[in-house]
Amino acid sequence: MDQESLSKMLEKCLSELHKAYEGDCDAERAERNAALFLEMQIKLAEVISQAELRAKSAKNEIDRLSAEKYFEFKSAGGEGKKMTEVALEQSINKDVDVNKVKAENIKFEAEYKKWNFIMQTLSNGHIYFRNVSKRDGMI
Repeated sequence: MDQESLSKMLEKCLSELHKAYEGDCDAERAERNAALFLEMQIKLAEVISQAELRAKSAKNEIDRLSAEKYFEFKSAGGEGKKMTEVALEQSINKDVDVNKVKAENIKFEAEYKKWNFIMQTLSNGHIYFRNVSKRDGMI
């Protein structure tokens, strides 16, 4: 699902929540909204999957690049001068390439967490609208 379609659908969900807050939600509308929220959850599952994949891939890249830098710094000293493990670790931590990948990872993890939070909210919205439709349908 492309970002624009996802944003429009999410805006529709937010709009329906706002209407419910204002008291504009009969049983039929609540039933449709429950379906809307469920549909959004299904579509969002793919987005979450991709966000998780990006975050885990970035984490793997941090590990790979850190290991590469470790051996690069360790062998750079030559035979006459050996770096301590602490110095190697600090050299890796301040390396520009490693920090760039870490920054990307932070961004990807934040995106993953955001979509998971939205998924939980949609789940709660779905339950809310199902309960409203059942309650109002009984009256």
